[in-house]
Amino acid sequence: ICQHSSNADSTSTHFVYEDPDIIPRLLNLLTSSSSKSTLSKIAQDATNVLTCTCKTVDHQATLIAHGIIDSIAPLLASSQQRHQLASLQCLARVTSFNRETCFVVAQSTHDGRHLYKIVIDFLSRDNIELIQLWAAKCLSYLHRFGVVTFKAQIVIKVIHAFVRICKPEHSVQMRQGAASSLAYFIEDSPDLQKTASICENLVKILAKFFACSDAKLKQSGFLLLSVLASKHEHLRKKVGGIGGLGDHLCEFLDSRLCDRQEAALKCLLSLTRSVKQLRSTLASVNVARKVMNLLVHSDNDKVTVLASAVLCNLLLEFSPSKQDLVHFGVIKVLVDLIEGSETAVAVRVNAIWALMNMSCNASAKVRQDVSLALGIHSLFRLLQDPNEEIVAKTLGLTRNLICDKSDVEEVIARRGGDLDLIRIIKSYLPQSEAAAAICSDVLEQVLCLFAHLSSTDEIKSVLATDDDFVGKLISILAIDDTRLQIPAVLCLSNIAASEQFSKDLGFNANLAHLENLGVKHALQKLLKTTNSVLLQRVNIALELFDS
Repeated sequence: ICQHSSNADSTSTHFVYEDPDIIPRLLNLLTSSSSKSTLSKIAQDATNVLTCTCKTVDHQATLIAHGIIDSIAPLLASSQQRHQLASLQCLARVTSFNRETCFVVAQSTHDGRHLYKIVIDFLSRDNIELIQLWAAKCLSYLHRFGVVTFKAQIVIKVIHAFVRICKPEHSVQMRQGAASSLAYFIEDSPDLQKTASICENLVKILAKFFACSDAKLKQSGFLLLSVLASKHEHLRKKVGGIGGLGDHLCEFLDSRLCDRQEAALKCLLSLTRSVKQLRSTLASVNVARKVMNLLVHSDNDKVTVLASAVLCNLLLEFSPSKQDLVHFGVIKVLVDLIEGSETAVAVRVNAIWALMNMSCNASAKVRQDVSLALGIHSLFRLLQDPNEEIVAKTLGLTRNLICDKSDVEEVIARRGGDLDLIRIIKSYLPQSEAAAAICSDVLEQVLCLFAHLSSTDEIKSVLATDDDFVGKLISILAIDDTRLQIPAVLCLSNIAASEQFSKDLGFNANLAHLENLGVKHALQKLLKTTNSVLLQRVNIALELFDS
């Protein structure tokens, strides 16, 4: 059965779980084959069968329901290494990426002692390193799901166990398992990433993974490097300094296997967050074109999501790959993804984000190319999409596309002179202060866009006569969030200085009307702010009223 289970397809051993008698009989072998003094090889073999056939969440749940934890506990407490190893491997498989089973294990005891405390003992260097590895794996699942709060020294022991086993003197399989498990263990913690990096100079240890011809070992190396470089710039520098890293990335991007493509893309996603890496390690190899090709030709959802995310970084203003990608036709590729009916939402969001990055401080030609390729009708449709992330990124894109008066006038002209854009984005202004706090990401983009739009005379005069709009800006000033307050103040300043509105009512009458609405009073409340940028904006706005 174990030999048959080496097939990655979970259906290859599904018969073990389809027959209701097999699991109970295997578990019975664990208990009936043991005594207080010895545990037979039959119990060990039965445990191995349960381990290698457990491949899905349903399998894990079935084993837990049949009492697998209580059955393997005596094996775990055995003095024989082969029994300890078999039980640790089984425990790791049952708890693998599963919060519910981890919770059960966290509550389980044997002879009055918590099972996880017995597992902690196996981290000791007195045990063979294969036992240390599987003990660390078990504890990593319990830690990630937060079902047990480990002391700092235990967490450090887990990291040290993984790092030691990453060294070249161990088998390829052990190194691969240690690297993958360590990546999972520290993935969500910048502090643990930093701790792991300084443990026996981990990056140098991982550099030796790429001197090996084993592709799976390189894959695990990329996964761990992607985690190490995800948050800290100094670690991105260390990772980028690995000799030949760019060539290894290209090799994996060219692979036909999706898991290898994913590993390379994850590493790239971390490295492309660094200006230095974009201009050095990644600029010297043909990474950008390969990423775009994956985005176009891959039919794997994970690959396309990752490739689109990497493109977002490659299209940043300071990226040397930006011009090459534009030349390769990336604008059309991204627009096709945005408008594709079968495109995953995450890919659509990233495609809009990529266009937003590309348009930031771009030349008039690039902005015009993006605007023409997407089309004003598509832009307005995206602004009304039910997905909040799509709306937020589209607002950012719109803000970058109409960064001066001529851009705004062109947008209005294309709509026959109407102000649909104002109507659409105004609909995202909240009706109350409480609502504003809920959708702050979208609201920030809306306010920044209004700050852009209100710099033009035509739109400025329209907004100045809209008491409801002004009232909503006033309520936003009361929210303790400078990301929202700064663009709201700028917009009010533009409205207060509206030449057309002042011609209609007179400058003083215009200011008096805004003051009656409560603008001046709301601005004065912000004079106590400690944010220098906000304070400067407030003082400029108040000068208009005081003059």
